[in-house]
Amino acid sequence: MQWWNNFVSWLTAISNQPVVFGAVVLVVALIVASVLAAWISRGAVRGLLDQRDRELKSAVISTLVDAAADASVWNSLTTQEQVMADRAVGHADIQLRLLPIRGAGIAANWAAHQLADLKRTSATFGYQLEPAVAEFRDRLVDWQNKPSRARKIFQGDIDRWKLQDTSSEKSLLAERDAWVAQQHHDDFTRLESESAGAPRSFEPTHQATMQAEPAVNANVNANVNDRDRDRDRDTDHADAAKDNARQADARQAAAVQADAAQAGRAPISYAPLGYTPATPSTPSETQQLLDDVEALEVRQAEPYNPTGPVATPSQQ
Repeated sequence: MQWWNNFVSWLTAISNQPVVFGAVVLVVALIVASVLAAWISRGAVRGLLDQRDRELKSAVISTLVDAAADASVWNSLTTQEQVMADRAVGHADIQLRLLPIRGAGIAANWAAHQLADLKRTSATFGYQLEPAVAEFRDRLVDWQNKPSRARKIFQGDIDRWKLQDTSSEKSLLAERDAWVAQQHHDDFTRLESESAGAPRSFEPTHQATMQAEPAVNANVNANVNDRDRDRDRDTDHADAAKDNARQADARQAAAVQADAAQAGRAPISYAPLGYTPATPSTPSETQQLLDDVEALEVRQAEPYNPTGPVATPSQQ
């Protein structure tokens, strides 16, 4: 006890009061600094955790809203798309239940019931599901902003659904879901069978085309022959017209040269510059050419006289 008495005597001594005061102030400053550091670090860590929770909630809500959009057109999806949508919903449901938020399980149950309801109502084509999907999205966003208030609303909806869902209604809903699934399976099987039978239905068509090809080729050849004959006939007419025009030009030139020879002057030449004219023919040659042209015209104008005796009424 002697050392304790000595410590008390030293602590209560007037000469040691400044030292004791400095030590007390230092200890208090250390305590206050530690508390402030802990409070600041706690706030920073809480901010990081809250940010991560918000990101997780946003990802889960976006996945659930996307799943609700798929559930609204559930009957028009293929089997692979339905499997992928169910997997996405299951993953989002697990993430939602594991969130460190009070009422996350209640929100997951409410979302699962709403998605199942959307799948059932997608069988009725006259039902407008856009308002239901929009309400589902707004309720989840409200739960993200105000979890406590939304949790009470979700719990009230779940309790109401439990009272409404009786055993008979559950059996009817199960039968309707089975019927919808069977109809979707039948439609998908029919589409697969039609797509598989498309090549077989193409073979008779190809065979009929091959059978009809000779007739088509014959028609095409006949049309080509007709066009060739028409073209040959047109060519003959054009050649005859050219010959007639050439003969008319020759007659006109002969007449002009004859007139010029009779007038005692040279004929007018319409040839271009640099053109060397041929040696003009003599009047005897011109007269012979005119006689030949007139004989040709007379020969073309002579009527056809059949050879042999022709019976007349007087001879009979």
